Amino acid sequence: MVNFEAEIARTLRTLSSVYTVDMRLSVSLFGVALALLAAVFISVSNVWSGQFYRDGGNGESLLLVRYFVFVPFVWMLLRLRGAPLGLPRADARIVWITGACYAVGGGALTLAFGRLPVSLVVLILYLFPFVTLVAESLLFNRWPDARHIALMGIAFCGLVLALGFEDATLDPVGLVFAGLAALGVGLSFALTGRFLGHLDSLRLAFHMAVVALVLVVMLVAGTDSLSLPGTLAALGTLGIVVLSFSVAYVAMFAAVQHMGASGAATLMNLEPVVTLGLAALVLGEQLVVAQWMGAGLVVLAVVVFPLMPTRGTSTDSN
Repeated sequence: MVNFEAEIARTLRTLSSVYTVDMRLSVSLFGVALALLAAVFISVSNVWSGQFYRDGGNGESLLLVRYFVFVPFVWMLLRLRGAPLGLPRADARIVWITGACYAVGGGALTLAFGRLPVSLVVLILYLFPFVTLVAESLLFNRWPDARHIALMGIAFCGLVLALGFEDATLDPVGLVFAGLAALGVGLSFALTGRFLGHLDSLRLAFHMAVVALVLVVMLVAGTDSLSLPGTLAALGTLGIVVLSFSVAYVAMFAAVQHMGASGAATLMNLEPVVTLGLAALVLGEQLVVAQWMGAGLVVLAVVVFPLMPTRGTSTDSN
């Protein structure tokens, strides 16, 4: 005799399992979309930032304006949503630390651009997925997945080909700044993925940007480095940079929350490739065969990574 109650229970468990898998896949795909959105808008910000520098602005001023506009804009959005602005006491300290890590990374990156070739700075910066993977492994108390390390290595090799190599005198201070940028950005991704995934992404972005704004104001005040071009064209360029940065900033940390730090960091390898494409379209720069090959390696790694489940093992087991 068929046990109908057992069959019904088994069917419900199967449907529940399928629903759970579908939900996880939807969350993962949404995280991929957010990471790609962030990569595209960071690329737009990078390309138009170059024009801002040519118009007479500098990195410190650009950082100040970006956060000075972004913070009140996000505050207004939060107020319109009726969302609380404050953070739970348990989360506040880690949010401030994470915001400081990203602010230091972004500031160091800007300073590195003034001392080293852009391609070299970007190559050093994109060591940050490795920093994220190691930091995430330590925070989750597990060994890094060798397959993820291999994919990150493929993506980095692709960046070497795509960005090329420029002969130049290597400024040791510039190298320190570029390395600090990779460290700061990598740590901010890892901390967000480990401790802050439960927070509303807009509120998280607001508080991290407030920390960054405070640090940038201190930097500009201490160095007296404010330099804003006054032409209408330059102000339009600045507006594009600020808008694209704002979208990328929120999307980037929302992606970390939805798909994990290592996954989002690996997808961000698309950013230099998109920047190359935009530079070719907007600035008329030509790409050689090696650069297209490098871009292909990055795209390959980025496509495969989200399809590969994490298989890290706990260090406690050894």
